[in-house]
This record gives sequence, C-alpha cells and structure tokens, in this order.
Amino acid sequence: MADEKSPGEFGQKPRIVVAIVVMVAFVLALLLVEIHGPAPAPTPVRSERQVQGSGCTTVQIFIGNRQSPYWRFAGELATQIKAALRAGGAPQPQVLPQVTAGGADNLYRLEENEAGRCGVAIAKLNVAVDATYGVYQFLPGETPGVRPPQKQNPIRGLRTVGPVFDDLLQIAVADQPGAPRTVEELCGRPLSVGFPLSGSRQVTEVFYRKLCPNTPLRVKEESLKEGFAHLGSGREPVDAILWVNAAPTDEIAQQLQNHKARLLDIPQKYIEKMNENWRVFYQEKAGEEYIDQKIFREGVIFRDDYLTSGNYETVAVPAGLVVRDSADTVLVTALARILTGSQSRQALTEAMWGRAGVHSKLANVATDIGDRQYGISSLFCYVPLHPAAETVYRDELGYGLPDCAKR
Repeated sequence: MADEKSPGEFGQKPRIVVAIVVMVAFVLALLLVEIHGPAPAPTPVRSERQVQGSGCTTVQIFIGNRQSPYWRFAGELATQIKAALRAGGAPQPQVLPQVTAGGADNLYRLEENEAGRCGVAIAKLNVAVDATYGVYQFLPGETPGVRPPQKQNPIRGLRTVGPVFDDLLQIAVADQPGAPRTVEELCGRPLSVGFPLSGSRQVTEVFYRKLCPNTPLRVKEESLKEGFAHLGSGREPVDAILWVNAAPTDEIAQQLQNHKARLLDIPQKYIEKMNENWRVFYQEKAGEEYIDQKIFREGVIFRDDYLTSGNYETVAVPAGLVVRDSADTVLVTALARILTGSQSRQALTEAMWGRAGVHSKLANVATDIGDRQYGISSLFCYVPLHPAAETVYRDELGYGLPDCAKR
C-alpha cells in the first residue's frame, strides 16, 4: 500500500518556488522599464478612409507683392489650409503667406529646402510651363537687371494642383493729352512692366513682340506703385503700365478714380498672334508632348471692376496653384478639396472681391482640366497634376481627366 503524505509534506515547496519566480519576474520587469522605458502604446488601426496627419508644421504660400489681389486670397487660403491640417491631426500648423518678386520667383522658391515639401506657389500656368522646359526666366544663366545676380535654371518636378482665376492684361496710360490712345501707339515708348521675375514681365514680353515686331522694347522693371509714380511725369517717365493680374487691383482702381489714368482696349487679333507665338515655340520645344490648344484667351475687364464707362477687351491667362512632386500629400489633398468645395470657393472669392464682386467664382476645375475644347487643359499635360490632386478630382469627385494629365 502506497504511503499517503499530507499536503504539508508534499505541496509546500512548489508554492514557495512559484512565489520566488513571480518575485524575480517582477524585479526583472522593473529593471527593463528602468533601462528601456515603458513599452510604447499600440499603434491605433486607421481605416483606409481616415486622413493621415500632415508632416508639415509650417506651410508657405508664395504670392508676389502686396499690391496683388492674391494677397487677400492667400490670407483666406492660409486660414483654410490651417483648419484642414488641424483636422488631419497636425498640432497648431503655421501657414505663412510670403511676399516675393513675382510669379517666376514664386516657382523658384519651391526649390528651397522645406518649401518643396510644404510650399505652394501662385503662378500663371504658362509660366510654370516655361519653368519646366527652361525657357525665358528659367533659361540657364543670370536674370538681367537683378542685383545681386540671380541664377536662372529649369525647375524639375513641378506639379499643378489646380486653376484659381484668370489673370488679365491691364494697360493703364496717363489721362492727359499726348498719351497713347491705342495699344498700337505703345510701340517704341517707355513702359513699366513689373519686376524681372514677375509673370507680368513674361506676358508683356510676348504681347509686345506680337504688337510691335520690329521695335525694341523699352521698359522700367518696377512695382505697380512705382509705375504710377512715373506715369507721364518725373525724370524717367513711362507712357504706360502693363500689369497682368486679377482684376480689379486696388492701386489701379485708385488711379482711375482720381482721373490720373485710363485703360486701353486690346484687340482680339493680338490674342491669336500670342497663341501663334506659343504654337511655333512649343511645337518644337515640347515635341511629342505638344498639344495644339490656345493658352491665351479672350478676357474682359468689366465696367464694374473699375467703375469705368464700359467694358474693356483684353488678354486672359490662367493662374493656379503649383507645388513640387515632393509636396506633402495631405497638404495637396487639402488644397484640391479647397479648390472644389462650394463653401471654401465662395470664401476665397469674397476674400478677393467681396460679396458683390463681378468675378463671382473661382475657375471651374472640372472644365479647365478635363474639357480639351476649353483651351487650357494642355497646361496640365506640360505640368501634370500632383497625384494627390488627381485622386481628389477623379476618385472623390468623378472628374474626367485627360490621359496626359496622369503622369
């Protein structure tokens, strides 16, 4: 018969051993916490529909000078970007509008360190094409008339987010005897045309070349305010100011209301000549990527813009938001949604012109990008859409996109 032992004789040692093991494990755990710190919290699982947080703590919006109506636009855009990034989890992001020397300079700023990831430029979209192909203000060399010297170069990896407004060529002359009465009378006269790295300077060059093909261009490269100070008077007077921007512009409105200046009509035949200039140049430059479309189109300066007696015919060129291909995808997604949301679009429009503005809305993104009959979708082929913007337009909104815009 087997011996039967009491629990005290048979089970006491295992309990002691278990207690010792637990104590040792506890001590080791404390040591590990002391050495390595507490274990990280498990990463929360996000659904595919949730928005990941932006990596941008500071976003820069490159605008141009403070006389541009886009300064007010950029202020409202900054407010909306900040709200979108906060909603995506970014803690207290800064969004800073930046004064620059103009549209071409805006694009050059995107080459600066963090600006390639967290910067957006407002620029004429034809100027962005020039930047991509290394033309005019982006031709390798130095920018004439800039001190200290400014090196020029093509900008690789530019991507479009979308169009905003049409910029209009506005020609102001002195309201006095002897001043030019038609654009043809501008040939050979001294003109104020904006800074060397402005979009106004670029469009002016093309316009004058078609207006006065056999006459050298005489220019003063200066701000709009300086141009009006020199208009028809002073030691170095100019006979006209050429300004390519959104209308109305406050400085022009003030000068017109004071009867110190008036506007000139631009006959539509010069728009055709400017488009012909684009065709001849880029058909060779772009090669197989060339698309035969009008880049410059008919524009109108409405009588209500400047309280004039009638409307003025002019040249229009689309302006838009441009980033680098390295741009933060959450930022670009936010920008694309801002350009297409009804409330955000209305707020941007009112920031520029108020509730009673003649220009009642932003550019039609769906039409501009997808309708090749409209005349500017080829600009989204030369400077393709950023993939994040393309996703918003195609997948969220169902816009039709030309194949060339998907690179």
